[in-house]
Amino acid sequence: MNSKFLLLTLIALAGLGSASAAEATGAPDIPKPNIPAKDFDITQYGAKSDPSSNNAQAIQKAIDAASAAGGGRIVIPSGDYLSGPISLKSNTDLHLDKGARLLMSTNFADFPAEKNNRISFITARDLHDVRISGEGLIDGQGKPWWDAYLATKGKNSGEPRRPQMILIDNCERVELNGFGTLNPPNTHCCFPRSRQITITGLKMNAPGNSPNTDALNLSSVKNVLISNCEISTGDDNVVFLCGGKPMGEAATANATVKDCKLGAGHGMSIGSFTSGGVKNILIENLDFNGTTSGFRLKSGANRGGGVTQDITARHLTMRNVRYPIFISSYYP
Repeated sequence: MNSKFLLLTLIALAGLGSASAAEATGAPDIPKPNIPAKDFDITQYGAKSDPSSNNAQAIQKAIDAASAAGGGRIVIPSGDYLSGPISLKSNTDLHLDKGARLLMSTNFADFPAEKNNRISFITARDLHDVRISGEGLIDGQGKPWWDAYLATKGKNSGEPRRPQMILIDNCERVELNGFGTLNPPNTHCCFPRSRQITITGLKMNAPGNSPNTDALNLSSVKNVLISNCEISTGDDNVVFLCGGKPMGEAATANATVKDCKLGAGHGMSIGSFTSGGVKNILIENLDFNGTTSGFRLKSGANRGGGVTQDITARHLTMRNVRYPIFISSYYP
């Protein structure tokens, strides 16, 4: 067995009281990002509500201006704004007003490859105090990307990986609040090596057959709260994982997932990369309807070796779920 699943408590599902194993306590109090109260409207930097105009340069100018002023809120007002890749800065909030739609370009050339991956649509790398907020929508317009991938799948095409919609890499004090995501080419939101993460009230949607569209993919993270989200997608609804050295500083630890509704997708997952270890995860008050799996632990011969421990899953409601509990150390 390549991954060891230890001290697992399934309290409500089994109808049992507190188990003798250690019960996870989840995330500690998590500080929110510090964002100065200054607004930078993207239309003041040349952005146009026009589905044929690439507004990446204008949006980046607004982000850079906010950063130069010490931080602030980059406002995307109501309307449709097409864009190529943009990069966030520390102490900034990318805010989508009600009625705003940020549309990801479907021109593959707008997303050049870095090694074997295309650059992401929205990137935050090596930052602190970052927020994406509002009542608007980020639309990945993923179908052309899915079609191209499925047409070459298994044919050794050498094509770089499809771009992710939101990449939060090695950041601290991050908040995602209120907005929606739709049809990403690849994952909705990916969080490698980040800390102090709050995710609240997101609505994340993609077809159940869309390839690799994990909604919340969290790897080597610490101190995470996910609450009140509604997620239907084509891969893991929420997944915690961790590659790297066994049980070192890279271990994923201290997370709470609560009060969420999960529709189409592969469920509430841990793994399959677990070599760095995953510990102290509290999962409670989730509603599953139509997921392939409910609560899922998975690893594999070349992805395990670490320890998954102190995991509590309780008060879970499941309907139309093929595998309510799925545990495998041989994946796929």
